[in-house]
Amino acid sequence: MVLRSLNLLDSCLLRIKIMSMTDKKLKKLLKENNVSIVHFSHHAETRPGVFFPSDLQNAINHRKCWELSCHAIWPGHRMKLVGSVGIIFEPLVENVLTVKNSDSGSSVYGSLGKPLTIENFHESFQVADEEYNEWRIINAKVKGIFVFDSNNILTRQPVSIKLLGEVTKTMSAEPVTLNEIKSTFPGCTVYTMGSTGLEIL
Repeated sequence: MVLRSLNLLDSCLLRIKIMSMTDKKLKKLLKENNVSIVHFSHHAETRPGVFFPSDLQNAINHRKCWELSCHAIWPGHRMKLVGSVGIIFEPLVENVLTVKNSDSGSSVYGSLGKPLTIENFHESFQVADEEYNEWRIINAKVKGIFVFDSNNILTRQPVSIKLLGEVTKTMSAEPVTLNEIKSTFPGCTVYTMGSTGLEIL
């Protein structure tokens, strides 16, 4: 009975070891699957009064202490992305808080995401059409800037509209050019997703 229990324990420990994630495994899996982790400038309002490019600049400046919601994207994905432009991160295992194959409802109060294991890594890409996955990260290295479609870049901007004789301040997804993106983030390489992975624009 004791021997059987020990064998069961050894089996469980072996499974945990096999399914656990290491930096080497994570880097290998991301590279093999041409996956990039991107925190987007959201088309919707996430922080009141904060618009592009301040939202991404703040995310870069506070990445060491802010928990950032990201998409894990790959060539040919059919996800409905929350933005047009974002920051590409290169996380280590310790930088990944949770992963999920849908919106994990993450906020300052917590997340419905799962810990990063090999099993949960693969599950996070089983995304329903027109939905999106969510990786929650902190203190990851910045690789560059991501643009989904260089001919159609929309960013959240403050606008004023006149209604019944009164001016109302609101927000709108307004177009910007690729050159504006490059000048806004000098020193950062700008990428898009090609058929085999990231491509420099």
